Amino acid sequence: MTALLVPVFEAGVAPAEGLQQREGVPVLATSIRMAAPDLVSLQRAGEHHLGLSLTKACPLSCGHCSAATVPAAMHPFVSIPSADIARYCAEMPELARRGLTSISLTGGEPVLALQHVAALSRAARDAGIRTTLVTGLYWAAGAALRRKVIEALPCIDSWNISWDRFHAAEVKLANVAIAVREITATGAALTVRVAIDDPATPEDEAMYDALVEALPAVEIVVQSVRPVGRAADREAPASGDRAAPAWPCLSTGPLVMSDGSARPCCSSMMDEPHHPFDASSAAQGLVALREAWLDDPLLLMLRAVGFAPVLEILSDIAPDHPLTQGTTAHPCDVCSTLFGDRALAGKIKAAVAAEPVAGLARAAARDIFASATTAGLAVIREQEQADA
Repeated sequence: MTALLVPVFEAGVAPAEGLQQREGVPVLATSIRMAAPDLVSLQRAGEHHLGLSLTKACPLSCGHCSAATVPAAMHPFVSIPSADIARYCAEMPELARRGLTSISLTGGEPVLALQHVAALSRAARDAGIRTTLVTGLYWAAGAALRRKVIEALPCIDSWNISWDRFHAAEVKLANVAIAVREITATGAALTVRVAIDDPATPEDEAMYDALVEALPAVEIVVQSVRPVGRAADREAPASGDRAAPAWPCLSTGPLVMSDGSARPCCSSMMDEPHHPFDASSAAQGLVALREAWLDDPLLLMLRAVGFAPVLEILSDIAPDHPLTQGTTAHPCDVCSTLFGDRALAGKIKAAVAAEPVAGLARAAARDIFASATTAGLAVIREQEQADA
């Protein structure tokens, strides 16, 4: 039986110890002990990354998707306008100067916006920023279309391909294997991302084994299906106790949506257009959006310290809230459960922005994010004032 890797991390004092058995299937332990430097590295990663969801449309209608997509025919009406793409491309040098090292292009299916993918990835490369493209490979069925897509995107540094039992009815594994070979021949990096239930179903196991057999040399990243996108009606699993999640928010950076709004992450807040975080719009550009993301006191608290202070505030202002009785197992689900209530979210945000709580977040940020937040932004602003 091939090992199914289910990466669910918790902070600890020792490094991961490898695979454990669950119902006869070897899986990565769901309570991985992680050394502090490893956790800090993950916390810092979002400081240097930004995502763009180029379109809400997708030609596929998979049984599960982390995005709430619409049919491909809607693409012209649910994609980022060309004028905004040109503006974002022009900002790449300044983003690089401020510490951005990578962007991800996603959707929907971003290849529907092929010219925009090409323009953004070219501008990013010219600025020294790496680009990852997330795709469901609807275009892998025919040789001519594969060639068109791959040849149009020479500046994609890493391809992130989604394929699992949900995609299998829409995209044949044989076509995935052909596309993977043709992409890797260009020298670009490539990862296949697989969504499975936790615990894995027999169908998950069979699909994973088939994928490994077809692509033996390809990196495969497994993630559990969570209550977002087309799985939004799923109930988030409870942790069984009142303790806050042991690990903080590991946001991968702000995400620009196809309508110009923005989210603080690419996870649980994707379905929350009225979230309480400052990174809510790209109307003023990507530089301004990223700075709002870096400076947000509430997000800074969740990223630098974790959820314990926020849940303490919750117990004071809403003692009957379900999260005061027992948290969800995953911190992203804590976020969506907590901030789906706009009135409550506003009260929590105000409490976190006030002293002494805000000071706690700033102190932690100085230790963890000094390269890109707080001190880093202060240096940039001082230089801007001097230039003026």
